[in-house]
Amino acid sequence: MPHSASRAPVIHHHHRYWWLASLTLMLLLLCVCLSSYAVKVEQKTGLHWLFHLRGPITPPSDIRIIGINSAAGENMNLSRQTSSWSRDIYAALIDRLTQAQVRLIVMDIAFKDARREEEDAALENALRNNGKVLLFKYLRRHQINLGKGLADIEEEIAPLQRFTQHALASGSFVLPKYPAEVTHAYLFTELTKGKEATQPLLAFLALQPEAVRQSLWDKLRPEQQAPEKLSEWARLLGEIWPVSTVPTLSTEEKDLLVRLHLPNPMPINFYGPAETFSTVPIDRALQMTKEEMRQQFHNKVVYVGYSDSRQTEQMDAYRTVFSDRRGVDISGVEISATVLANLLQNNYLKPPSHYWMLGLALVFAAIAILAHQFSAPVCLIIQFLAAGAYLVISYRLFLNYFVWLPIVIPFIALLLSNSIMWTWHYLQQKKREQEIRYMLTQYLPTEAAHKLSRDFSRLEQQRQLVQGVCLLTDVQGYTRLAETISPIELHALMNRYYAVLIQTVEEHGGFIGNLVGDGMLALWTGSEIDDNMCKSALLAVHDIQKRLEQEPDLTEKLPTCFGLHGGQFSLGNLGHFGHFEYSPVGDMINTASRIEHLNRQLKTRILCSAPVANHLNDVKLRFLGNFSLRNKAVPVALYTYADTPTDLDVRFKQAYELYENRHFGLALAQFAQIADAYADGPSLYFANACREELSARN
Repeated sequence: MPHSASRAPVIHHHHRYWWLASLTLMLLLLCVCLSSYAVKVEQKTGLHWLFHLRGPITPPSDIRIIGINSAAGENMNLSRQTSSWSRDIYAALIDRLTQAQVRLIVMDIAFKDARREEEDAALENALRNNGKVLLFKYLRRHQINLGKGLADIEEEIAPLQRFTQHALASGSFVLPKYPAEVTHAYLFTELTKGKEATQPLLAFLALQPEAVRQSLWDKLRPEQQAPEKLSEWARLLGEIWPVSTVPTLSTEEKDLLVRLHLPNPMPINFYGPAETFSTVPIDRALQMTKEEMRQQFHNKVVYVGYSDSRQTEQMDAYRTVFSDRRGVDISGVEISATVLANLLQNNYLKPPSHYWMLGLALVFAAIAILAHQFSAPVCLIIQFLAAGAYLVISYRLFLNYFVWLPIVIPFIALLLSNSIMWTWHYLQQKKREQEIRYMLTQYLPTEAAHKLSRDFSRLEQQRQLVQGVCLLTDVQGYTRLAETISPIELHALMNRYYAVLIQTVEEHGGFIGNLVGDGMLALWTGSEIDDNMCKSALLAVHDIQKRLEQEPDLTEKLPTCFGLHGGQFSLGNLGHFGHFEYSPVGDMINTASRIEHLNRQLKTRILCSAPVANHLNDVKLRFLGNFSLRNKAVPVALYTYADTPTDLDVRFKQAYELYENRHFGLALAQFAQIADAYADGPSLYFANACREELSARN
C-alpha cells in the first residue's frame, strides 16, 4: 500500500502545559519587574552600559570647584590633615570669592566645633559679608540596642550658630550606595525633625529668583507667610502635590515645583570621571590676583570641599560608573555639584517605573512569542531587529532626553520567553514525532518510522544499503476474483487477508515494504544474511499458510504463492516531495518477483533461491534446478519447501541430471513418468521443457 509525505506536514495541536507555561512566565515577569531587584539589576548593568555608550560630556561652565587636599596643604606649609587647618584660610577664600562676585558658595566642610576666637570671628565676618553661602550639616550615625536588635540613629551636627545665622541655609548630603557604587542622591532626607532638603536642592533653590519663589509660595500657600529658612520653604512646598487646583502657575513656577517632587533618591546623570568639573586647588585660588579670581569665578557657583585625584590619598571619595581603572573615584563635593548641575540643566535622569519595566518586559515577551510563529531564521531576525531598534531608541532617549529605559529586564524577558517557547516547541515536536511515528508504523518498519518522524526535510537522503531476505506474495486468480465481487466486498476481504500476512510477518521480525493490490513485499534486513533471518522468513511463510487455512473463505478465494530471495539492496524513501514510498531498490527485488512468478509454471506455492536455502541446513528443502529468469544472465538455483516422498526426490534428481547433461529424450521419459505417478508440477514443467528442446532440434 503506497504512502506519501507532503512538503510541509503539519499536525495541529496545543501542548497541555502551554497555558501553564505562559502564566508562569507572566507571573515571573511580574514578580521580577515589581521588585527592587529589577532596579538594582538595571543600576548595575543597564545604566552602566548607557553611560559608557554615551561617554563623558561637558559639564556646565558656571559651576566650579575649589579643591582641598593634602598636596595643597603642603604647598601652603600646612598639615596634611585638612581637618586641622585654620579657619582663617576659609575666611580668606570666602573674602576673595566675595570680591570676585560669585553667584553662590557651597561649603562642603563641617564647621561643627568651636576654634580659637580669632579664627571663628574671621569666618563669621566672611560669611556675613558674602551673604550667599550654603553650609554643610554633618550627620553622625549611631547604633543603639533596642533589645530586639540594633537601630541606626542619625545625629544632626549643625555648624555653629554664629555661622549658620549668616548663611543662606545648611544642609546635609547623604549618598546611598547600591551596594558599593553611587548611582542616586537624596534631595530630601529624613532627620529627627522631619524631612529636610539636602545640600544640592538647597543650592538650586538659592539660585532661583526670589520673585519666583515668593510667587509660587503665594499661589500654593496663600494663607501662610513664607518662612525665612530656605529648608523650611522647601519642606512645606514639597508636601503639595499634585497642584491641579492651581492652573495659573507660570513655566518657571512649574519647573521649580517639579524639582521638589523628583524621585527621592534621584538618579544622578554623571558627566564624567573625577575632576570633570573645572577644579582649582585651594592654594592656587589663594594665590590668584583679583583679576584672575574674577575671570575664574565671577557669577559662578563655587563648591569648596575635599577633592583629590591621587589614588593613594583619596578621602571622601565614592565609586561611580566613571571610576577609572586606576581606582580613582569621584569626591563627594563633585557629586554634589553634579546633582546641582542636573537640577539647573534639567538633565536629571528620568528613571523607569516598575510598571514601565513590566510593560516593556511583556512587550518583549510578546515579540518573542509572536516571532515563534515563523521559521527559526525569521524568528531570530525579528527578535534581533526588535532588540537592536530598542537599544538604539533607548540610547537616543538617554542621550537627548535623559530618559533611562531598562535594558536588562526586557532582554531577560526575551530570554525567558525564548526558553519557554523553545521548550514548548521541543515538547510539541516530541509529541508530533510520537503521533507521526504512530501513524508511520502502520505503514513502515519501526526503525524507519522513527528516523522519518524526526526529520521530514531530507526524505530523499534517508536510505541505506543493507543485506536481507525479501518475501513476495501473490494471489492466484486475483483478477478473476475482482471481476466477480463488488469493490467493497473485495476491499473488506483483502483487509482480512492482509491482517493475517502483516501480523505474521511482524511476529517473525520482518516488516512490510509495500502492498500493491494482491501482492505484499516483506523484508528482513541486517548487516549480512544469516540463518536466523532466513529461518524467520520461512517460518513466516509457513505460519501464513496455516492461518489462512483456518479461514476457509480466504484459502478458497485467495490462494497465495510465495517467493523468497536474499541479497543486497538499498532501503529508503523513493519518490519526490508530494509522494514518497519507503521501498527497497535493487536487482534482488526484481529477482524475487520473477522467482515468485515461477510458482504458476511449477505448480508450487513456495520458492526460494540459493542465498536463502544455503542458510536452511536443518530444513528439508527440495532442489528444483537452475532456472534462467527473464532478463537475467546467470541462472538461479531454486528450492521449494514441501514434504515430498523420498522416491520422488530420488527419481527427480536423476531426471534432472539427465536434463542438465542435455539428454533431453531420456530426461523427458523420466519426468513424464514422475508427473503421471505423483502429479508433480516441477516434473511436468521440465517434461515440457524437454519437449521444447527436442522440437527445436528437429
